[in-house]
Amino acid sequence: MSAQFQFAVCHPTETAFTVCAAVSSAGSAADAAPVATYRSSATAASSSTSTVATTPSLSAACAVSATAGFLLALPTKSIVLCWVWGKEASPACKLAVPEVLSALCFSNNSLWVVGGGVSGRVYMWEISTGNMVAMYDAHFKPIKTIAFSADDSAFVTAGDDAFAHIWLVARVTNALDPGVASQSYATMTGHSLPITDAAFSSTSLFNKSKLFTSSLDRSVKVWDATTGSNLVTILFPRALTCLAVDPLDMIVYAGAQDGIVYSANLFKAVDSNDTEDEGAGANVMGLSEGEMITLDDGGESIFKGHKGGITSLALSFDGKLLMSGSQDGSAILWDAPTRQQLRTHYLSPATAAAAAKSSPVPPVGRVLPVLRPRQTLMAVGGPSRSSGDAAMAAFPVWKRFPAVNRAEERGVDVVVKGGGVKPVIGGSALLDSWDDLDLSVPPFDEEDLSNYPNGYNTLLDTSEQVAMRFHQLSLSLEDEKQSELERLKAQVESLTEHNRALRALNDDLYEASSKQVVELLRDRKKARVTE
Repeated sequence: MSAQFQFAVCHPTETAFTVCAAVSSAGSAADAAPVATYRSSATAASSSTSTVATTPSLSAACAVSATAGFLLALPTKSIVLCWVWGKEASPACKLAVPEVLSALCFSNNSLWVVGGGVSGRVYMWEISTGNMVAMYDAHFKPIKTIAFSADDSAFVTAGDDAFAHIWLVARVTNALDPGVASQSYATMTGHSLPITDAAFSSTSLFNKSKLFTSSLDRSVKVWDATTGSNLVTILFPRALTCLAVDPLDMIVYAGAQDGIVYSANLFKAVDSNDTEDEGAGANVMGLSEGEMITLDDGGESIFKGHKGGITSLALSFDGKLLMSGSQDGSAILWDAPTRQQLRTHYLSPATAAAAAKSSPVPPVGRVLPVLRPRQTLMAVGGPSRSSGDAAMAAFPVWKRFPAVNRAEERGVDVVVKGGGVKPVIGGSALLDSWDDLDLSVPPFDEEDLSNYPNGYNTLLDTSEQVAMRFHQLSLSLEDEKQSELERLKAQVESLTEHNRALRALNDDLYEASSKQVVELLRDRKKARVTE
């Protein structure tokens, strides 16, 4: 069965996720019924129309993985709730973290999860083991967004300090020198107000990728991810809270605080009369570096439908469907090319009724795209494993601090003299002396290699031919060395002779000048006696 495309809608004040299908198998707009709803046990029995106790941030700290499940960081406690696919009654487990996390993100391959704290510190865990591989200070204000590049070789962190830092995964996870984790690959400092969202090009490797950042200063900036230079700045009419970029990096969608979603083209049409000499297909041109685009309030580039500020945007993998989440509690699915509303999603029918009466409703914190077959979505970790086992397999207990030396976990055995092996623990071997380490090369068993046709290449030179070429090369090198030595000797002799001539000339000049001075003094003495 072909994979269904779904959106995960997060309601942070209700500590709940709702998974809704974007399209049916026939390709038409799906009905409003959600595929699944994942709640915490504390809110499962509560009414969704209850008054919202706290005002949520513009974006909730949550993450979703097609293979692992959902993560949601509580906004007031240093706890992360975890759901696995198919277990909807309550979170599969609760993970304690060092501090309250304001941002969470899975890597695309589901190997890593990165969290950003309200203190500006970055935490990185390995999903399969739960080990914390890095913890370092990155920002001096809360981190609001984290995003991985398409190839998972780098990730970006940005937040209220208006800085965006790019970190290389290989450098952050360096087990030999953990100190290099805090060295960012590039830093972008062009925004004047807090950065609210960031995204890499979704279909490019990191070395060819662009970075997009949105900010409360009403701008979206496009950066070269490898150099950190600003390529394009797009100025919008309102302060921006989130963004999404189509797979071809041609259109940027930005959500604003006034409930409007704006779209901006990164490529512009050129008059055909100006491109007659450039051949067919030259009527589209990319923006030049350093260019600024200014959008107005009207036109055909806006999506209107929400009554509250936009909290999150998500695009389907083909760029045709756009979902927007809002503080009014609704998530609207749009047809991106035509800007038509396909359907509106609420946490429950009671929430929709409360929204119609303008009653307080739980806001949508974040919307995330999910690509997963429906029958796999509803499965519980396979037929031979319970949901609890699946949860432990997907989310082992996270460590709250990194190991002093992560090389301790990589034990190996070394061969010692006299036979036998000893383990290496903590980067050092359990040897009485390093002289006990056996560094000898085992002898080569000279047997008939023709018995192993798959491991012997008859086209290769024989050992005698290799030895002969080595001898000839040695003789050639010796001849070159000898000729070079003779040339240097001749040059030394020439310089010695030249130096001898210079010394003789210097002696002659000294003797002549001395005689001239003596004669001059003698003549002066005779002149005085005569007088």
